[in-house]
Amino acid sequence: MKKIFSKISSKTNEDKLFTFANFLFWLTIFITFFVLGISNLDPDLPWHLKVGQDILQSGQIPTIEQYVFPTFGEHWVDHEWLSNLLLFLIYNLFGKFGYWFLGFFFAATATLTLILISETTKKYFLPKFYNWDFFFLNSSFTILGIFALFRSYGIRLQVITWLFFVLCFIFYLKISKEKKWQYLIIYPFFFCLWANMHGTFVLGLAISLFLLALLFWQNKNNSIRIKIIFSALATILATFLTPYNFELWKLIAGEYTQNTSYLIRIFEWLPLYAAPFIEWYSTFYISIIIFVILLSIVLKKIPRKINVFLYYGFICFILFLSIKARRFIPMFVLCSIPLAIFIVAQIFKEKIIKKWFGFLVILIAVPIIAYKIFFITTVPLDLLTQNTPLSPYNAMLFLKNNASLAQHNIYNKYGWGGYLVFMWPEKLHFIDGRMPQKPLSDGTSFIDEYFKFRESEIISKEKLAQYDIQVVLIEKEYRIKEMFSPFETFALEKLFSINLEEFDEPDYLREYLEKNWKKVYTDEISIVYTSPEIE
Repeated sequence: MKKIFSKISSKTNEDKLFTFANFLFWLTIFITFFVLGISNLDPDLPWHLKVGQDILQSGQIPTIEQYVFPTFGEHWVDHEWLSNLLLFLIYNLFGKFGYWFLGFFFAATATLTLILISETTKKYFLPKFYNWDFFFLNSSFTILGIFALFRSYGIRLQVITWLFFVLCFIFYLKISKEKKWQYLIIYPFFFCLWANMHGTFVLGLAISLFLLALLFWQNKNNSIRIKIIFSALATILATFLTPYNFELWKLIAGEYTQNTSYLIRIFEWLPLYAAPFIEWYSTFYISIIIFVILLSIVLKKIPRKINVFLYYGFICFILFLSIKARRFIPMFVLCSIPLAIFIVAQIFKEKIIKKWFGFLVILIAVPIIAYKIFFITTVPLDLLTQNTPLSPYNAMLFLKNNASLAQHNIYNKYGWGGYLVFMWPEKLHFIDGRMPQKPLSDGTSFIDEYFKFRESEIISKEKLAQYDIQVVLIEKEYRIKEMFSPFETFALEKLFSINLEEFDEPDYLREYLEKNWKKVYTDEISIVYTSPEIE
């Protein structure tokens, strides 16, 4: 028995246990992301695929609107054109498994991002910290962070920007800590790629320019400073190296800042505190990070260095953005994990976790992985061909197969527009997620025009006539309370004293349609109304 225990306790076997526990931990993270991605269709994914298909077939970037009839023929800029092409290539390459391979790609990207954060934290912040202790702290805060990321995760392009966001800091650390000045050359190429893939390059550019300015201040060598200046200028100029040139900056710095109704109309842009849609996991994670930061200040465990104070300031800035718009929560999670690990490590410097933690990880991870694999077998290969709240497949087929209805203008639910672009591209619809901020002649945005249809029955009638709409495809009526689990309902109503019924605003468009139009189709998620003028 002693020999067996001695063998298990040997250094070599402990290293193997550590490696195996790490592997299972990250495999669990990956498969969790994968299942989450393939079982929840992002409403914007279909139009991304269609635009990518158009680029591949035509060999040209999109510049003219061809799917929405109110703005048909007008100019538009696709700030995600390269990403859209990449998405469709993956989806098309693997045939009927294309959707699952997209899930694999995005799960791998999200997992890689978290692994890079882990490796960077260990290498640059806690290089001499005991492995098991670091594993414990890293896994703990990573799991908490993942819960906060769940609402933001999916097969969506923002996940790719998570990786880009982290790489901005890794490049800086490579230069600052290891003096690898060749990374200054990477910045322009990196941002040229980012500018062609997603509009969030603007935030990344601002952060990277700040980090380059910090490098400039830290290094007194004139030749190095000149290199930094050239890198910064080249990085800025590289963002103009897109097929749209100055038009891309005009879109982001113009339309997105001048027409801001989407900030209160679209869910992911709502403030963190917007009731009743409280981000429970995100709020819990943010609370823990704030507690850890305050604890470090009270205990005076953090080195008094300018870089540390700047890091604190940056965390506060991203926290402010996250509270103002929940879209930025992933950025806060990604940049706060290293800080939280570092702070707790300063408080508990001794070896507090032994190798038993590896056995615990294995015992927890194995059944989770087994359950996730079983669950995967129950998920359809392609949610695009399933009738779900985000993909009105049956209603779309009904309209598509009825020529007398398909010839008329259709008003559709905003979240379903992207689905119609991909599944029924030959039919023009009213709105989708590509240009909600598009300015109209009266100074409002297109997303405002969409919601005007529901302001009153009189306006509903006027707007339907204005756009010559004869067919309406909308979701079945539901109550806000139906969107929440029993636990959330209890918490909102009993703990926060929120009356959910107060959030059930009148839907005057639905009321007008019920009174004056014909209901020609209905299923568990959608309804189709037609004008009395259609026989």
